[in-house]
Amino acid sequence: MVLGLGDSDAAFPAGGSVALAVLVGAVGVVGYALGRRSADADAFASAGRRRLSRGGKNRKSSDVDDDVEDSDEVSVGDGSDDAAYECADEPHKMVMVVRMDLKMGKGKVAAQCCHAAVACYRRASAPALRAWYGHGQAKVAVKCKTEADLREIAARAKSLGLVHYVVCDAGRTQIAAGSYTVCGIGPAPVSKIDQVTGGLKLL
Repeated sequence: MVLGLGDSDAAFPAGGSVALAVLVGAVGVVGYALGRRSADADAFASAGRRRLSRGGKNRKSSDVDDDVEDSDEVSVGDGSDDAAYECADEPHKMVMVVRMDLKMGKGKVAAQCCHAAVACYRRASAPALRAWYGHGQAKVAVKCKTEADLREIAARAKSLGLVHYVVCDAGRTQIAAGSYTVCGIGPAPVSKIDQVTGGLKLL
């Protein structure tokens, strides 16, 4: 039977039964959340071990990677390593630097920025991710003119020890295969990223 707002109250359980149902549901939700937290912590530990086995760096020697992702799981962890992270209380952000001479369409730009954002997220440390979450997960899109500019930005990010990722397009739509499209930087402290991208104009 389908009930509308005007149907009889008799079709619904009494107040005590409703409270019991809500309590049972809440316990179920909390149990699920705790289970997910435990699974995420295990996944993070496993991902950390894999990153350490690669020396904590991208698997390729170049600063410019392709856009094929691996399967590492990443979690924000439990906060136990925040004490060693000096920037935990600073505002954090992620910046996507888009190369404009390729004249990509809006949808193409969005897709390339997504590649960069996901790749940077997967490379970031757990304390940096927590600090980023705590300050609203700020993301900013700016622009540069040429591939040379994009490479220079990536090199500056590397020199400051910032997580970064340059997307190399597969060439399926709009632009040639092997084109470097977007450099993602962060999440990292705003003060550090601004040393690299502070002079660039918003997209």
